[in-house]
Amino acid sequence: MSKIVGVTATALVKGKPDSKLTNLVSDILLKCANDYCAEKHLNISPDIAYVNYGGLRASLPQGEITVGHIFELMPFENEIVLVKISGESILKMAERIAGRGGEGVSGLKLGIRNEKVGTLTIGGKPVDPAASYWVVTNDYIANGGDQMSMFITPLDKIETKIKIRDILIRSLNEMFRRDGVIDVKEDGRIYNEQ
Repeated sequence: MSKIVGVTATALVKGKPDSKLTNLVSDILLKCANDYCAEKHLNISPDIAYVNYGGLRASLPQGEITVGHIFELMPFENEIVLVKISGESILKMAERIAGRGGEGVSGLKLGIRNEKVGTLTIGGKPVDPAASYWVVTNDYIANGGDQMSMFITPLDKIETKIKIRDILIRSLNEMFRRDGVIDVKEDGRIYNEQ
């Protein structure tokens, strides 16, 4: 548990509408799912990642991050699941996120106005209700947990059997070895519109 997986420039604390911690975890999930699809020769590339706010149970401190810290952050045995849902379901998901004041996302940009969706884009384009999108999330959410019922009947589903905790440890370690001190930025992927 005391093994160091990386060193951060600042404390990574979760917050709304977005935060360094929610951005980091959702970005890692999206990258991991894309790597998984490439390794398995699946002809798909996930569009977005979604991490429920309540699923992140601790902050990561500034400085050395240990395996123990990752276990505190992610005490559950959650696994990465890919679900294919309609654009209409994406809009419902975004409404739920907007109503909660923000959560962890990657690959989409959401402007919240009065707890409702103001602006929503995926990959810089407006969401097409008739199109379908691949979402990376955890098995709890994929099974409709946290009132995310739009995931219960997906168009398609891939269970990777990869533990999110393991991916966080591996990814942070790779980032640290490659770039040195990990410096996560907030980029306004979820923001409050005036």
